[in-house]
Amino acid sequence: MTAIARIAGSSAFVFLLLVLGSCASQRTRHEDGLALMAQGQYEEGIVLLEREVKDEPGNFKHRTDLVNARERALNRLLAEAADERAGGGLDRAIQLYRRVLGIDPGSERARSGLAEIERDRAHAESMALARRALDEGDVEAASQRIQTVLREDPAHRQARELKRRIEEQRARELASMPTLRSMYDGPPLDMKFRDADLRQVFDVLSRESGVTVVFDRDVRPDLRATIVARQIAFEDAFDLLLMSNQLEKKIVNRNTVLIYPVTAEKLRQYQDLSVKGFYLTYADVKQTAELLKAVLKPTEMFVDDKMNMIVLRDTPEAIAIAEKLIAMHDLVAPEVMLDLEVLEVQRNKLEEMGIQWPNQLTLSPLPSDGQTTTLRDITSITSATTGAQLASMIINLRKETGVANLLANPRIRSLNHQKANILIGSKVPVVTTTATATGFASQSVQYLDVGLKLEVEPSIHLQDEVEIRLALEVSSIASQVQSAGVLTYQIGTRNASAVLRMRDGETQVLAGLINDQDTRSSSGIPGLGDIPVVGRLFRSQKDDRQKTEIMLLITPHLVRNMTLPNATASEFPSGSETTPKNPVRSAAVARKVADVKTQILPVSPAAETQPPAAEGISLSWSGPSETRVGDQFKLALMMKSGSALKSVPMQLAFDPSALEVVSVTEGDFFRLGNGRSAFANHVNAPEGRISVGVSRSDQEGAKGQGELATITFRARTPRPRSEVRVLSVAAVSPLGTSANVTVPGAYAVSIAK
Repeated sequence: MTAIARIAGSSAFVFLLLVLGSCASQRTRHEDGLALMAQGQYEEGIVLLEREVKDEPGNFKHRTDLVNARERALNRLLAEAADERAGGGLDRAIQLYRRVLGIDPGSERARSGLAEIERDRAHAESMALARRALDEGDVEAASQRIQTVLREDPAHRQARELKRRIEEQRARELASMPTLRSMYDGPPLDMKFRDADLRQVFDVLSRESGVTVVFDRDVRPDLRATIVARQIAFEDAFDLLLMSNQLEKKIVNRNTVLIYPVTAEKLRQYQDLSVKGFYLTYADVKQTAELLKAVLKPTEMFVDDKMNMIVLRDTPEAIAIAEKLIAMHDLVAPEVMLDLEVLEVQRNKLEEMGIQWPNQLTLSPLPSDGQTTTLRDITSITSATTGAQLASMIINLRKETGVANLLANPRIRSLNHQKANILIGSKVPVVTTTATATGFASQSVQYLDVGLKLEVEPSIHLQDEVEIRLALEVSSIASQVQSAGVLTYQIGTRNASAVLRMRDGETQVLAGLINDQDTRSSSGIPGLGDIPVVGRLFRSQKDDRQKTEIMLLITPHLVRNMTLPNATASEFPSGSETTPKNPVRSAAVARKVADVKTQILPVSPAAETQPPAAEGISLSWSGPSETRVGDQFKLALMMKSGSALKSVPMQLAFDPSALEVVSVTEGDFFRLGNGRSAFANHVNAPEGRISVGVSRSDQEGAKGQGELATITFRARTPRPRSEVRVLSVAAVSPLGTSANVTVPGAYAVSIAK
C-alpha cells in the first residue's frame, strides 16, 4: 500500500511538472510574440500570437492582445507607406502596402494605395510629356495631357500649376491685338515724301501693304508730311507719320486700321481697355495701390484688402506696365533671426565685525500694587522701587560673499522693419485710489512690468548687413511703501538704447550698465571707540558693498535677404506721359533709331546719309560634352562683338530634372579695358529658366571678345543628351539702340551614371 501511494505521488508530481512546463512554454511564446511586434517584426509576431490563440481559444486576454497588436501594426505600416508616398519613395511605399496585404489580405486601404501609386507614376509621365510639349510650343497637346491628370486627380498640385501657366499664356494671346508688323510681312520700304498730303502718303502705304486705312471724320484734311527713309519697316513708317501729326491708330481687324486725332474724347472712344486682377503674395495691397497711382495713374482700380488683390481696367499697354511694377514690388520680405544673450552679474560682499556694547539704560518706577504706577510711587522712588533695563552686548563676527548670475538667451525671428519685444520678469500691481466730492472712493489696479524688457527693430540691407535699433530696460523692486493702507513699490531701473549695424553672424557686446553701492557704518562707545587699535574693542563696524553689471550680446543670422529682380525686370521703357507703351514691345520701339534710320524735316543732306551698321555680334558655348551624376561642370557663354555694347540681357533654358544650377557668375567681357560693370541674375529652378542681365557702367561700352557669363551646373540624373538653350538675348549699344545677335544652337551634354 505504501509503494502504491508512493507511485501515485510520483505520478502526480510528474504531471504537475508537465503542466507547469506547458504553462511556462505558452507564457514565453506569448511574450515573444508581443516582443516581436514591438520590434517591428509584425509578421513573425502575429504568427506566434495566432498560434497561442489557437492552442488556447478560451483565453480572452490572448485574443484581445492579438487583435490590438494586428490593428496597431496595420496602422503603422499604412502611415509609413503614406509618408513614403508623399516624399516620393514609391518603391518603399509599395513594399509597405504589400506587407499590409500579407497581414490583412482584405485591406482596402492597401489596395487603394497601390492603385494610387500606379496612378501617380502614370501622372508623372503625363506631366513630363506635358512640360515637353509646352516647351516646344504645342499648347493644345500639353493642355490635353493636363486635363487627363486633373480628371483623375483634381487636387494634383503640379498639374494645376501648369494649367494656370497655360491659361495665362492663352489670356495674353487673346488680349494681344494684331500689330502692323503681323499684318504686313513684306520687305522694308524706301520712302521719300516732301510736304506731301498725309492722306496720299497713307494711300501709298495702303497700296503697298494691302492694309485698309480709314480716317476718323475729325482728322484734318490739310495735314502734310515729310519723310525720307531707306529700308524702313512698314510699322515704323506708319508710327512715325502718326506721331509727327499727333494722330493715333486703332487696329480694327487683320487688314483694317482706323486713324484718329489724339484727344481725350477720341482716346476714350477708341482705346480698347482690358481688365486684369493681381493677387499679391508678399506686398501690402494698399502700398502697391499707392505705387500704381503715383507711377501709372490707372483709369480704374479696385483694391480688396481681404483677398490682397488689385483689379485694374486700363489699356493693355498700361496693364503690362502694371504687371511689371507689381512683380518688382511684390517681393518676399527679408527676415532675420536674432540670437540674444543677456547676462546680469550681481556681487555682494558684507563684513560686520566688533563688539556692540549696550547703548541704552532704561529706568522705570515699579508700581506698589504690582499693577499700576501712582503718583505716590513716583514721589517715593528709591533704588529698591526702580526697575532698570540694560541693552544686551553683542559680539559681531559676520562675513558674507555672494555672486548671482541671471542669464536669458532668447531667440527672436523678425521681419524687416518689424519690432519685436521680450519681457522676462513679472507684472507688479499698482493700486490707485480716486475719491469723489461725495466721499465715494474707488480703486483701480494697473500692472507695471518689472524685470528684463528688450525691444529690437531690425533693418536688413542688401550687403548682408543688419541695422538693429534696440532698447534695453532692466528693473527691479527696490522697496515697498505702505501709504494710507495701500501698498506701493519703489522701482529701480536701468535703461540703454543703441543703433547697431552688423554683418550676418557678427556678435556685438553691449556692456557697462553697472550699479555699484558701497555702504559703511559703525557703532560704539563715544570716546573709547575712537581710540586707535584699542578702540576696536569698544565699537562694531559694518561694510556692505553690492555691485551689479548687465551685459547684452546680440548676433543676427539672416534667414532670408531681399532678392532683387534682374535688370530687365526693374528697368524698362514705359512710353510717354500721356500714352504708355507695352514694355514687352519696348525693344522694337527702341530699335526705331537704328533700324528705321529716318529723320523728319527739317531735312538736311545728312538725313539722306545712312549711318554704318553695327558689326557682327555673336554668342558661343564653351563647356564639356560629357559628365557624371553628382559632378559639377562649368558652361561659359562667350561674346564676340565688333561694336561697343552697353548691356546684354538674356534668358536661358535648361532641363531641371537633369541639371541643377549651382551658381551664375559674370565673365570678363564687360570689364574689358578696365571698365566697370553691373551684373544680376535670377534662377527659376522649377521651370528651368535663367535670367541674366549684365551692363557697362560707363558710356563707352565694351567690345571685343570675352566671356559673358559662366554657369556652374550639377548633374542630377543620367541623360544621353541634356540641352541648354538661349531663349532670348538683346544687345544694346551706348546710344540705346539694339543690334542683332547671332545665337548659338543648343548646348548638349551627356550625363553618365
